[in-house]
Amino acid sequence: MEHRHPGLRAYGPLSALAVLACALFLGSLLIGAGRIDSAERHREGALMRKDVTRRVHEVESMLNPFITWDEATERLDRFDANRAPDRAWAFNNIALSTMHSPLFEQAVAADYADRPIYGTDKSGQKPAAAFSDLMAVARPLIARVRAVEADPRKGAPGDHTPRASRIALVDGRPSLVSVLAVQADSGRRPTHGRHPLFVVQAPVDVALRAALADRHLLVGMRSDVGAGPVASGRTGVDLARTADGRSIRLTWVPLRPGAELLGRSVPFLVLAALILSGSAFALIRHARAISMRLVRNQEEARRLALHDPLTGLANRLLLGERLKQAREALRRGSGRLSVLYLDLDRFKEVNDTYGHQTGDELIREVGRRLQAVCRAEDTVARLGGDEFAVVSAAAEAVGAASLAERVVGALSGSVELTAGPVVLSCSVGVAVVCDPEIDHEETLRQADVALYRAKEGGRGRYCFFEPEMDHVLKARKALEHDLRDMLATSGPDVLYQPLVDADGRMFGTEALARWTRPGRGPVPPATFIKLAEECGLIGPLSNHVFRRACVDAARWPGLRTAVNLSPVQLRAPGFLSRVEAALAETGGDPTRMDLDITETCLIGDDRQTHEALASLRRMGFQLALDDFGTGYYSLSHLHRYPVQKLKLDRAFTARLSVGPEARAIVAAVIGMATALDLGVVAEGVETPEQFDMLRELGCREFQGFLFARPMDAPTLDGLVARDACLAPVPERRPATELGYEQAA
Repeated sequence: MEHRHPGLRAYGPLSALAVLACALFLGSLLIGAGRIDSAERHREGALMRKDVTRRVHEVESMLNPFITWDEATERLDRFDANRAPDRAWAFNNIALSTMHSPLFEQAVAADYADRPIYGTDKSGQKPAAAFSDLMAVARPLIARVRAVEADPRKGAPGDHTPRASRIALVDGRPSLVSVLAVQADSGRRPTHGRHPLFVVQAPVDVALRAALADRHLLVGMRSDVGAGPVASGRTGVDLARTADGRSIRLTWVPLRPGAELLGRSVPFLVLAALILSGSAFALIRHARAISMRLVRNQEEARRLALHDPLTGLANRLLLGERLKQAREALRRGSGRLSVLYLDLDRFKEVNDTYGHQTGDELIREVGRRLQAVCRAEDTVARLGGDEFAVVSAAAEAVGAASLAERVVGALSGSVELTAGPVVLSCSVGVAVVCDPEIDHEETLRQADVALYRAKEGGRGRYCFFEPEMDHVLKARKALEHDLRDMLATSGPDVLYQPLVDADGRMFGTEALARWTRPGRGPVPPATFIKLAEECGLIGPLSNHVFRRACVDAARWPGLRTAVNLSPVQLRAPGFLSRVEAALAETGGDPTRMDLDITETCLIGDDRQTHEALASLRRMGFQLALDDFGTGYYSLSHLHRYPVQKLKLDRAFTARLSVGPEARAIVAAVIGMATALDLGVVAEGVETPEQFDMLRELGCREFQGFLFARPMDAPTLDGLVARDACLAPVPERRPATELGYEQAA
């Protein structure tokens, strides 16, 4: 399903709105053009009606020279037998002059009794009977003229000549028919009180059409007679109606300014439409591309939000969702839900030795191996660092154990990386849940508790969660809480164990941390020191011991004082500054102090470790390699680090009397140290036999319960004052208390 960004949803409506606006504009333009054309047709019609009347008056005025004439009145107004109307004169002076005009078609003169005197047309004079059609059309006009003649008030204002005109069909031809009274310009009254009449016919085509078309610059003007509407594309005015109801009209092609405006606008509209269409198309494609890109970005963002960027596995968030889904499935049916929580053993050493890039490479390889041994429906997640989890739905305890065995097997052995081979192992905690009411956080917690127990059991193994593990975890949390309180208040007790030479004389001492937990009694150093390293408290603990040792060492100017240095403390930012500050505050003398470092301090051979150790040597400290012989890197690092002394691990001392192999190893170590001009301190000397054998092998410095147990500073003050020999005495029973050097 496509998810569109909210901003992109406006593209469709906006495009539709733009198209609608364009359509509305075009529609408005079309309507406006139509209205303009309609208004122009009405204007032309109104002007035409007005000008038709004006033109009729113009035509009538053209006859004024012929009807207002004394001689014309005299020659036509004769009613006795001796003096008949002079037809010849009328024909020569009126008829011919009238017919010479292209305007008139027929002309008839009538006497006072409305009887035709003569008639003529373009072909010449004709009998009066030939003009019966014209006279029939003129009768209403004659009656109107006679009425005005009898009562001038019925005439047009300011018009002293009775006259009347109409448009009608004459011989089937639309014509203007005018009847005018012939009057004397002297004002003489007619004999019988009635004037002679002059009747003329002017075809509409000639009398009106040409003049009006020229006047108004109209195109296609013509006269016609019809009963239907005006032909399409034309307009006109009705001039009159025939007896059968038809219209006599003038028609023409109207001016169309609106259409002309539209025609001129069309190219621009077409161009605008093309631009709009192209823009809309480009906008749609752009919007679609943006939408698709947003969808991809959203999918990628969701993938990044739910997956680990280094391995591509599910992250903690997605793991929580899968656990919730598995619980819902568990709620709907039966079965089990198994969760494996695992981390790599000693992964930090890989990072410290080869760098984080190699560590990332190892993490990716672990992710690939986990996916290979798990089913497709299982969820494999990386929770951070070297921690992973696997969720397997509907798995019984046997299936979970089988999966855990496959995981341990896949993550055990040597792994070839770019930087070289790395030995890999892991610890796995397994939680099997059948109760859907246990939430996913509690499920992960149970698996984490089982993981902690697996690590305590020796690593490279798996362990199932059991309810009693919670008690152990709670006890550990309580111990951690008390440890923090102790460091925040008084700090640990500092005891000192003497170092003796081959004659049993004390030449130095080692500062050891001890903690008596209120209400619980003493806590073994191996327990609380390991806990301090795991929960990040080893720095404050070591700093307290170092400061106390600096203060107390001033009481024994003839002795050297050894202090254990934690690898975490050595690599911590600002370590050297804190050492310098402690020396300045306590007045400690670094030239009379030894710093015991473990082999893990040298793992990685990194520049930071080199510089820190070199700086300590420049301050005056001597460096001793503690627990020598128990690690892998000792021999390869001796010549690269400024170490002055080796402390032989108590494990070798304890095995001296077991067999010749331990004796040979101790002899080799002492011989190598002598060759490298390094001192050797044998730790854990508890019997006279061990003391004698070590002296025979060339060892000259010793430490152990055979000589003295750890003691507080005042007790050591007494030993220093007596300068007693700490040589062994008979029947000294072996001690069981562990020294600090075991856990450092």
